[in-house]
Amino acid sequence: MDTHISHKSPTNLEGIRVLEADPRMRGIINSVGEISPEPHGISMFEALVNSIISQQISKSAASTIKNRFVEFYPQERFPTPLDVLSTPPQDLRKVGLSNAKTTYIQGLAQSDINGFVPTLESCALLDDSQIIDLLTQLRGIGVWSAQMILIFNLARPDIFPASDRGILRAFGLIYLDGAMPTPSEALDYSTHWQPYRSLASRYLWQSLNSGIV
Repeated sequence: MDTHISHKSPTNLEGIRVLEADPRMRGIINSVGEISPEPHGISMFEALVNSIISQQISKSAASTIKNRFVEFYPQERFPTPLDVLSTPPQDLRKVGLSNAKTTYIQGLAQSDINGFVPTLESCALLDDSQIIDLLTQLRGIGVWSAQMILIFNLARPDIFPASDRGILRAFGLIYLDGAMPTPSEALDYSTHWQPYRSLASRYLWQSLNSGIV
């Protein structure tokens, strides 16, 4: 029996056609233009490290720390798990990582070496909830971080991170005249966008980044 689960990403055209049935989302799409749903194409280890670095800081601050983190290593390439484990914690903190994030990243490196971090290939055999269950067993990775991996690294088409503040703010500005929805309210409404909620999420984020709302 073939147990492979297909998670082929939808084309923009298919997703946009569904989203444009929602008049307000159609307005955002017309203003933003096409957004590519393609994955980043990086390893799960790199994606998870990037996610930990990005937690609870601004996009620009995260970018600065990521660059310092990579440039710390002589090859100026993304370090391997062994590279990270071989680095004294105080050196990682010098690039801007907090004590907690240093601990999480070195723990992630050990988990990867021990075979507990799923590969891109193994994720292709799993559904979204199974991947979230696996990733959230890793210290420092919560549901939000796992959802970011699903959207941006694995290009899963139907993920809606209802707890994300940017998502909630954009949703409130577009649909509730600026009032902030609860995560459950936004999640309930997101069923209108199935099975392309990842693309809808990216349009909500981009509406803020572009100053449209």
